[in-house]
Amino acid sequence: MSPNSHLASPGRLLSVLLALALMFASAYSVARLFAGVAMIGARTGLPQHAAELPRIQAQAARWELLAILLPFFAALALGFGKATPTISVNGPQASLTYAAESQAEKWTTPVVRYVVRLAVSVLGTLGFLLGLLLIGFVLYKVRI
Repeated sequence: MSPNSHLASPGRLLSVLLALALMFASAYSVARLFAGVAMIGARTGLPQHAAELPRIQAQAARWELLAILLPFFAALALGFGKATPTISVNGPQASLTYAAESQAEKWTTPVVRYVVRLAVSVLGTLGFLLGLLLIGFVLYKVRI
């Protein structure tokens, strides 16, 4: 079994696909939030559109909530399906020695891992957002 075989496990693949879907949904939410803010800015002060503003503001608030929460769920999903590496020793006691893990390391290690996954999730969301903006720009230029 290779050292990276845990990366190809079906559970790990599903968790990465779920995280990517959540990142894409977050990027779409950010794009819809920007569109809602632009619509509010364009229609503010126009009496014929005054009745639509509360509905657009409520939709923008929902998109904002999704844009904020989904990267956190994507970071959580990135941790699913990850197996901790185990060392099995057949025979006498292993001669390897490891430094004792302090109490602070025991609780900070999962927090640091989650923060790293959150950073990856935010970067993935920004990457998807950039892709959506580029696709929109190209479609606008081709007049589709």
